Amino acid sequence: MTTGRSSSCAAIVALAVTLTVAPTATASKPDRMLITPVPFVVSDVCAFDVGVVPDGKDQVLTVFDNGRTVVHTHSNPTVTILASGKSLVYKLRYTATTDAAGIVGSLSGQFNFLLFPGDQGPSGVEPDGAFLHIVGQLRYTLDPETFAVTSFSVHGTVNDICADLAP
Repeated sequence: MTTGRSSSCAAIVALAVTLTVAPTATASKPDRMLITPVPFVVSDVCAFDVGVVPDGKDQVLTVFDNGRTVVHTHSNPTVTILASGKSLVYKLRYTATTDAAGIVGSLSGQFNFLLFPGDQGPSGVEPDGAFLHIVGQLRYTLDPETFAVTSFSVHGTVNDICADLAP
């Protein structure tokens, strides 16, 4: 699978957005399910295509009666330049929360986040996109029609995965 603006705005966050299910109206407890991440390819954010291979650990998705979702992740995916095979493993330990519409969200912990060309990022509008590893807290808002990131606020450290992988 190739990840781009048409399929998702942020690979890590999109999982919570796209897998949101409507809870039953009479449910008093939130719905919880395990999600098994699958490998995918990131294009359009680095000067090269990047493969992301999960380590096989499931994520826990919780959907509340009001439609809000929370994803808890504890994994170590491998990120690889497809052309050269150069790889790095990133430690992910985070909680991701989205509103019922999947438009306003936040992440806290250690996580990877994709910004596509034209998304609002840590330094303003990202002309070329970015693939970031963040340790800290992030709040974002998405355009409901295009899923472009329209607001982005981060407190913590931001590391450029594309630069880490660059030959």
